[in-house]
Amino acid sequence: MQEYYLAPNLFQIQNLGRVVQGGAEMSVRSSAISRLLVELQYAYLNRRNVSQPGIPLVQSPRHRGRLSAMWRLPRGILLAGETQWEDGRWALNEGGRYVRVSGFTVVHASAAVPVASSVELRAGARNITDRNYFFDEGYPEPGRSLFGGISWRF
Repeated sequence: MQEYYLAPNLFQIQNLGRVVQGGAEMSVRSSAISRLLVELQYAYLNRRNVSQPGIPLVQSPRHRGRLSAMWRLPRGILLAGETQWEDGRWALNEGGRYVRVSGFTVVHASAAVPVASSVELRAGARNITDRNYFFDEGYPEPGRSLFGGISWRF
């Protein structure tokens, strides 16, 4: 089932017929180094439209990965970083055309610093490299953004 455009900006969800899907997913987490937690994730997805090979299957990349690390420093300070990667995907734009959306890599980082027994300051950045990337053509994901905050546990 996926969108099928009858006219620009007018679509319905249709059954494309027979589809063959296969893939694999792997995740490895390690804390071999004291105070450091590293996690690696990878997913491979192979989808084929058997009934209508000329119509690509949309909204799923063939390769996708994620690498994250959290490092706990003395005094409870926590540093975290994450990288996400995708090799691109097919999308169906609002004009009813199939387009290949290019792959991307984005990087995020944050820090948390306790200032009292139940109060913590947090700050970080998402999409640090200000990468212009898309999941759907014409709808860019947010550029670099900074955040900060305070949390109080009671």
